[in-house]
Amino acid sequence: MALWSNTDANTSVPKFAPSLVSLENTQDNSNLLFGNTTADAFVTGETIGVFGVDTNEQQATSNNAGGHAGWVLRTEGSGDRAGRIHTETLVAMGSMSSDAEDVVYPDYSITITSQPQPANNAVAGSVTFDVTAETVPTGGTLSYQWSVDENGSETMVALSGETAATLSLDNIATANLYRVVVSVTGGNDVTSANAALTIDA
Repeated sequence: MALWSNTDANTSVPKFAPSLVSLENTQDNSNLLFGNTTADAFVTGETIGVFGVDTNEQQATSNNAGGHAGWVLRTEGSGDRAGRIHTETLVAMGSMSSDAEDVVYPDYSITITSQPQPANNAVAGSVTFDVTAETVPTGGTLSYQWSVDENGSETMVALSGETAATLSLDNIATANLYRVVVSVTGGNDVTSANAALTIDA
């Protein structure tokens, strides 16, 4: 088998690719690795696959720094790394031909662009806290989990069902702290700043 080829096919997987996942460099292992989407095929609890990308595929770009063509090893983690996507460039090439479109999910980072703000409220009134966040690169689907530190307990407790970017509260009679954890598949969680709720007597 050739060291590499510029066609996205199992017979063109870089010769050394199987060794990167502790397998013997054989055509059979390369065939299994190509386009693999089955968990536990190589590493328990992980999904590993290899694919080629051409210069027209936007997933090959990183932070708008320009793209490359070549072979990429993709690993989706499990356990503490569940949902995390790791990619390694195996071969960078000037071009690819006969390249099939591959569904690739890039790693994301989260930026909170607007933190929840402190609020003051009368007893039995209503108040809202908001957070605004975005992913880099764009396109990640964000999820939210609000929590509360009641009466200065210094222990944040998740608020059941409060999983939107806006937290709406009614009839709160105690001064508490609120914050939100923002998550995205393929990226690390980001925790907002604490927002204090004070209560008018």
